[in-house]
Amino acid sequence: MIPKEVANLAVDTSVTPAIRGTLIGSSLQAMRERDLNDAYFATLDPEFHEAIRTFTPQSWVEMPLAQAHYQTMDKLVPDDEEIVAIGRAVGDRVQKSYIATLIRGLRATGAVDPVRIMSRAPSISQRIFRGGGLKVRQTGPKDVVVEFLAVPLCSVRYFRWGFAGVIQGGLQLVTRQVYVNPRQTSDKSMLLKVSWV
Repeated sequence: MIPKEVANLAVDTSVTPAIRGTLIGSSLQAMRERDLNDAYFATLDPEFHEAIRTFTPQSWVEMPLAQAHYQTMDKLVPDDEEIVAIGRAVGDRVQKSYIATLIRGLRATGAVDPVRIMSRAPSISQRIFRGGGLKVRQTGPKDVVVEFLAVPLCSVRYFRWGFAGVIQGGLQLVTRQVYVNPRQTSDKSMLLKVSWV
């Protein structure tokens, strides 16, 4: 199959990159559920302690704080499979109602499948990232490639695998099994190969 573009969101260079606080808040909740709170603050640069304790989930979190958080989590959770599980839980908390609404709308049109959901990736991305872009290409009947661009967090392994879990959890609402393999392509980009059965 010749790759076919499914979705495209241009990088917005007019804004300072940021991530929605709900992602970090949900990640912090996962950290607390694993009894890592003391280890988290022992590892996190003290410069960011107050900001982590006082940020609001509805806010946009600037990259220095977001990177400090994800780099800390990267040190505390070395297992990729556990990070994917955390990502699925974060996705459930952050996007489940939005994705469920999206799926209901697609079902009303008569067709809902992972490719149709991924065609809505720009609107999902704009809810959680500010400034970054993405491209989604269908590479096979049950395969897509998602490329994130100008997202500084792509350099952090914990973020890459966690976001693989977010995608996996969202697509498992419409298919049995989803496989997501993330790969860093630059200090601000990543490619996720997504397939399903």
